[in-house]
Amino acid sequence: MGSDKQFEALFREYYPRLYYHAYSFLHDQEASHDIVNDTFETLWKNFSHYRDSLNTLPYLYSVVRNKCIDAIRRRMTHKRFVNNDELHISFREEYDYTDYDARLEFIKNRIESLAPQTRIVFMLCHIDGYTYQQAADHLGISVNTVKTTLSRAMKTLREAYAELKPI
Repeated sequence: MGSDKQFEALFREYYPRLYYHAYSFLHDQEASHDIVNDTFETLWKNFSHYRDSLNTLPYLYSVVRNKCIDAIRRRMTHKRFVNNDELHISFREEYDYTDYDARLEFIKNRIESLAPQTRIVFMLCHIDGYTYQQAADHLGISVNTVKTTLSRAMKTLREAYAELKPI
């Protein structure tokens, strides 16, 4: 394998199938075209070394699937940061920053007033960035105990924050 005509034949034959495969993941025409084009560009760069024409389609399906998964992950990360930015914007619009230090101190005090085990789990997961599994391993407790403890901590903190009147 390795000629321009062979590559062109593969492109013409497989492009529509790969496009619909990508579209089934992304539901976005432009992104699906981009992913399939990137896949063929990668194949083209390595085409002179590619010899097995029997495994071409499964290989291309795998590449497209993996690129779609990466695109979905990027979308999710982007959405998480956009939502986070919107939360910060709404907070800024709702409250005056002159009382920011007082609010921060209030929250810190409420965290400190949590039961010792609850405070430790909260700090590990929300401050130190531990996963539930890492926190469970670190403390010698189950992952479900970590989840339950965090749920209770968050409920307590939300209730305390709700009591705080806008100043």
